[in-house]
Order: sequence, then C-alpha cells, then structure tokens
Amino acid sequence: MFKYSLKIKAYALTLILLFTACLFASAQQNDMKQQTNRLSNIERNLKQKQAEQIKLLRAERTVRRDLEFLNDAIKKTEKRLQDLSDDIKNAEQNLSKASRNYNDASKSANLWNQTILDDIWLFNKMAIVNRYERNPVEYKIRENAIKAKKNKFDGEQKRADSSSSDMSKWQKTKNDLAVLRDKESKLVNERKNLTAEKNKLLKSTSSQRLKAEREIQELKESAAALQKVMQNLVQESKRKEQQRIREEQKKQAVSVRAPQPETSLRPRAEISKARTQADSKKRRTISPPVSGRVILHFGKNQHDELDTFVISNGIKLKADNGAAVRSVEPGAVVYLGQFRSYGNVVIIDHNGFFAVYGQLNKIFVKDNQSVKRGDTIGQLGSGDNSVLYFEIRRDNVPDNPMLWFKR
Repeated sequence: MFKYSLKIKAYALTLILLFTACLFASAQQNDMKQQTNRLSNIERNLKQKQAEQIKLLRAERTVRRDLEFLNDAIKKTEKRLQDLSDDIKNAEQNLSKASRNYNDASKSANLWNQTILDDIWLFNKMAIVNRYERNPVEYKIRENAIKAKKNKFDGEQKRADSSSSDMSKWQKTKNDLAVLRDKESKLVNERKNLTAEKNKLLKSTSSQRLKAEREIQELKESAAALQKVMQNLVQESKRKEQQRIREEQKKQAVSVRAPQPETSLRPRAEISKARTQADSKKRRTISPPVSGRVILHFGKNQHDELDTFVISNGIKLKADNGAAVRSVEPGAVVYLGQFRSYGNVVIIDHNGFFAVYGQLNKIFVKDNQSVKRGDTIGQLGSGDNSVLYFEIRRDNVPDNPMLWFKR
C-alpha cells in the first residue's frame, strides 16, 4: 500500500512537471513570437526611417546652403565692422592730434601777436621822441626784430589753419565711418535674424517635406491603382458590348427568313457598334458636375511646398459647402466606395467615356444604378472638403475635362 502511494505521488509529480514544462514552452513560444514581431516592426520602421532620412537630406540641402552663405556673409561683415571700428579709432586719434596742434598753434600765434604789438608800440614811441635819428642802428635792429616775430606769427597761424583743416577732415572721416558702421551693423542684425528664421525653417522642413512627399507618393499610387480599376472596367464594358452584339446578331439570324443579297445593309448591331466607336472618338459638350473654380488643372501642376511638378489625370473644383454633385451624362454606375487618396469615389460609364467623381462626402447612388444627365449622385463636404475631383477617361486614357465643358 505504501509503495502504491509512492507510485501515485511520483506519477502526480511527473504530471505537474510536464504541465509546468508545457506552460513554460508555450510562454517561451509566445515570447519568441512577440519578440519576432517586435523585431519585424523595428526592421520595418528602420527601413521607413532610412527612406525618410534620404528624402530629408535632399530637402535640407538648400536650407543648409543658405545658412552657410548667411554665416559666411555675417563673418565677412563682422570683419568689416572690426576694420571700420579700427579706422574710426584711428580717425579719432588723428582728430585729437590735429586738435592739440591747433590749440598749440593758436596759443603760440596769440603770444607772438601780443609780442609784435608791444614791439610796434615801443618802436613808434621811440620814433616820436627822435631817438632813431641819433641812433639809426637801433632802428634797424628793432625793425628786423619785428619782422622776425611777424614771420613767427605767420608760421604759427598757418599751422593753426592747417590743423583746423585736418580737424574738419578727420571729423568728416569719423562721421562717414560711423554711418557705414551703423549700416554694416544693421546688415549683420538682419542676416542674423534671417539665419534664425532659416534655422526654424530647417527644423520644420523635415516634417513638411515628408508630408508633401507622402502626398505625392499617394497620388502616384492612387493614379496607378485607378488605372488598373479603369482597365478592368473598360474590359468589362467591352465584354458586355460584345455580348450584346452577339445577342442582337442571334435575334437577327432568327428573324431573317429569306436570304439577303450581298449588297444588303450591315446588321444593326454592327451599325450600332460603329456608331459607338465613332462617338467615343470625339468629345461631347457637357456641363461641369458642380459649380466652382478650378484649383488643380489637368496635367502638370507646380506643387505648393516642393520644387517639383505633380501630374494630375483630372481636375479639382472648389465649390460651395455641401454642394450637390450631378451626373454630366446618362450612364450606369460601375464603381463606388473608398479609393485611396480620392476618398469616396463614384465611377460612371457614360457610354463612350468614363467619369470619375472623387472626394465626395456623401454618395446617393448604388452600384449598377442607371442615372440621367443632371441626377444628383453625391454631395461635397465643407471647408477644405468642399472640393470635387473629376476625371474623364476614354479607352482608359485620361482626357482634359476642361475641353468637354460648355464655353
């Protein structure tokens, strides 16, 4: 009994260990799966970031070139400012020197002038009392002394005049240099402000550029996907037309009882087919599906944010908020629903051409529904959503809708 009890305990312990091992293995597998998924997400995000980095480098190149030019210009202007400051300092030193020379010359000239006046007074006094008649040598000495002092006075006066001229010249030079320095300083400040704006632009360029490039990529992918859808619709339309022609030919074969001569007219099915083909080769005159102004033209359009062009297979019409979108011709709805960047889309086969009505807020028709000219097929939204994308295709080739509208 004791041995039997031990066997049961050993068996239970084994089951517990196996169950624990299974739980551990399952948890390990789940963890490995999570890690694998996480690694896949990291690798996918890494590829996306690498692609974004390549695009951003292209976008930032122009801004960086502008910043390099501005920084180089700022350095050169600051160097000119330093040179101007040195020139102004030199002009101030020369002005101070000329001012000292002027003061010294004026002071000396005044002294010589006073000395000459005193000598003249004494000379005249001696002449009055007739002293020079008794001593003509003294007369000559005093006369020569006055002339020598007069020459000294004239020299100091010339030096004062020259110093005054130098003062005016250096004062003007200083003023001109100060004006030029103010201009250069203002230019530096303007370029520094522009550099700050460029740095802000550089920071915001990444997100703007990435958003714009994603928009272009979405447009290209949407256009390619729509091309495939339209190709299938065209093939289906041709298949239905061929089936209809065969059915009409069968009906005519049953109704014909007598043989027709070789000169008889072609069957009506062939005539209908020929007319359809002829009609498909020429444009009809239609009214716009909504009243509004064209904000995106057919063909090449300059992108607002990128220095590139975007090819559009249709046009965009900006209309009133909640404007009704109407069928431009009788036809049958062959496609409706969400379609990539075109939003809610309705495609109508107008018997000779297809029309794509995109970016609808509401759709009022159903698949395979027949519509008449002027029937309301949808409604636009408000604000930025009150825009209709409209495209015309013949034989799956986009055509300019503006050439179809009534003038």
